Amino acid sequence: MRRRLTVFSLLLFLTACGYGLVGAPDRLPHGIQTLHVALFENRTTEPYLENVITQSVNQRLLRIPELRLQTSVENSDASLSGSVLTYRIEAAAYDALDRPQQYRVVMQIEAQLQRTSDGRILWRGELIRSAEYPADNDLRRQADFETLAQYKVAELLSTDLSYQMAADF
Repeated sequence: MRRRLTVFSLLLFLTACGYGLVGAPDRLPHGIQTLHVALFENRTTEPYLENVITQSVNQRLLRIPELRLQTSVENSDASLSGSVLTYRIEAAAYDALDRPQQYRVVMQIEAQLQRTSDGRILWRGELIRSAEYPADNDLRRQADFETLAQYKVAELLSTDLSYQMAADF
């Protein structure tokens, strides 16, 4: 109980002094308050990546306090669309007998932020990220590790995407 009180007091002190957590963008540029996120296009042969990326982007953008996501383009200030360009798995580490011990998922996306009223492109870019996962003799478990790595990469790409858009590049 005493430990909880100490942590609570420290958090209260930090927020009272004007300190805050840095890093999270708190708004998008150009006065965008409502945003439609279109389902990302999947240009790879790996199934369901469009769902993984789109869901992760939506979850990341929901953390921006003054931004509301819309289900239709007509009711939004801007629209975010994109594509999964590449997806690959590569060996990342080997053992002494030259057997893979770790794999890496690499994913590249492109995205653009477009104002709804005049069609102006406010931001456009490409991002690439990767995450490692362990090799496993059990193919089902290895597939599960790959899926977890896909979600990790999607989370990293979503974070990068929100920062890029908020930085108004």
